[in-house]
Amino acid sequence: MLRPAHPADYPAIAHVHNTLWPEHFRSLEDFAHLDRHNPVRRFLLELDGPVAVAGLRDRGAFYEFELGVLPGFEGRGLGRELYARLLGELEALPPKRTLAFVKESHPYALAFAARRGWRESLRGYHQHLGLAAFDPAPFEGLRRRLEAEGYAFHSYAALPDPERLYPLLRQTYLDVPRSGEAEPLSPEEFRRRFVLHPAFHPQTSFVAVREGEWAGLSLVRRRGESGLHSAMTGVLPAHRGRGLATALKVCSILEARRLGFAELHTNNAAGNAPMLAVNARLGFVRGPARVELELTKESLWT
Repeated sequence: MLRPAHPADYPAIAHVHNTLWPEHFRSLEDFAHLDRHNPVRRFLLELDGPVAVAGLRDRGAFYEFELGVLPGFEGRGLGRELYARLLGELEALPPKRTLAFVKESHPYALAFAARRGWRESLRGYHQHLGLAAFDPAPFEGLRRRLEAEGYAFHSYAALPDPERLYPLLRQTYLDVPRSGEAEPLSPEEFRRRFVLHPAFHPQTSFVAVREGEWAGLSLVRRRGESGLHSAMTGVLPAHRGRGLATALKVCSILEARRLGFAELHTNNAAGNAPMLAVNARLGFVRGPARVELELTKESLWT
């Protein structure tokens, strides 16, 4: 049975999502927070229990097309049924870019999308680091050099100042590789996606300060019971090339390990070579690519 989903269905929705995308884990609180701020039309397909979920989310600059079928239930036409339902919802909306995300390691899903007019617009990599095995010794000289140059590193829990954090994040956020046009981060988005996000973790989020100027940041969220997610790392242009991004991430890693967390996760676009190189030096392990697809059939709105 195909039916609209409701907040009471969050456990089933999270189960499907986290089974298919364990590297992009979402808690029930994550779903509730996201749905409050980015409206979604979501549907469940049940066969003696929920086995597939589809959603069409308004992300502001674009619509996000979400569709997932649990392992063991593929090949029964469930994806086609959900896709047709979402397409009907999409056709009734004002025209806007429409994106979806598929794993590179799922060729069937990529072929399914390609046959329906979706084309690759960006790809990125999930990376994870086991904290117990991290060796800080190779980076101790970097921290000493930066401190000698006048930089100080503070956890956001010790220096909670959204009025200073916002302009730094707003400027560095524009440099994040993306497929569409970069849009400035609004104060509302800053609060929703970072400092007021239910998973934001101030203790392992760090800023670099020099002579009173906030020069760089690394912002972290909780991820399940024992993990963290590095959501954003950025350095102002005038302070780049010194190793600040690496030093900030090392601060987060060491504090996370001290607090008992087991893993740190992150995502980067394939074109973000500098940050991918930083993560590789720190020991992050790269997983299969996540492919961003854009719906190219303009006939939807003609």
